Amino acid sequence: MDFVGYPWKEAEVQLQQNRIEYRCVAAHPSVSPHKGFHLNENCWFVVRQRQEDGVYHLVVAAKMGKEVFLDGLQN
Repeated sequence: MDFVGYPWKEAEVQLQQNRIEYRCVAAHPSVSPHKGFHLNENCWFVVRQRQEDGVYHLVVAAKMGKEVFLDGLQN
């Protein structure tokens, strides 16, 4: 099964329903939120996946919000 691009909650339900063993790690941007990058911590997506010895290893990341500059403008 390929879960890349799936919302994490949806992928997790499918993994559990199919009794698939998995490990999940959350990725966080190296950019400070004070530089205008905001994350939607309620909306996670699978961004990377590999399978090793029958175990799915997934990396999830929060959806990025709109870019807002310090002067209040956004692109």
